[in-house]
Formats: sequence, C-alpha cells, structure tokens
Amino acid sequence: MESSYVEVLHVDRPEKYQLHLHDSSVLSLKFSHTGKWFVTTGKDNVINAWRTPYGASIFQNKESSSVLSCDVSVDDKFIVTGSGDKKATVYEIHYEDYLKTADAAKKY
Repeated sequence: MESSYVEVLHVDRPEKYQLHLHDSSVLSLKFSHTGKWFVTTGKDNVINAWRTPYGASIFQNKESSSVLSCDVSVDDKFIVTGSGDKKATVYEIHYEDYLKTADAAKKY
C-alpha cells in the first residue's frame, strides 16, 4: 500500500509518530549513521530530512522528478539521491549548523 506518511515507532514504548511532508508516496528512507536524523524521498519530487526521534523537519528540497532512492555517506556529511530523470544529486549536510542556524544542506 502506498502512503505519503512516515510512521516512527519506538521498539520499547507504545508511542507512534506520523509525519507528513510528502504529497505523494514515500519511496525511500535512510537513517544517518549516528541515528540523529533520517531522510525520506518520494514520488512528489521531494527529499525531506527529519530529526529523530520526533520528526522535526531539518530541510526539504524539491527535485525535477520523482526521487526514487537515497543514501547517506558513512561520515553523515553527504546525501545522494537518484531521480526518475536519471540524475544523481549530492547534498552536503551540516547537521551541527542546523542545530544553531536552521541551515542544514547545500545542494551540488
């Protein structure tokens, strides 16, 4: 079943959070290696980065086509996305800067 919602569940508690910033189906989700944030992509051409555990939005960017996949570098400094228009996009992540200034990503 396709959904535009991201549900965050806790393994030891009954709490469940439902996040909604996508307008169409979510196609991929990837956690940072530190576990402090995660990324979702979707058919709505959007990449979202969320802060764990409650899903506060870190950044959102619209690409030119459905964002089919994503991955996070081992050092959590880059996100790469793959889109339906056969393009890869690299984002440089400044998570610590986000905590200070709400400026989290630079697109290349």
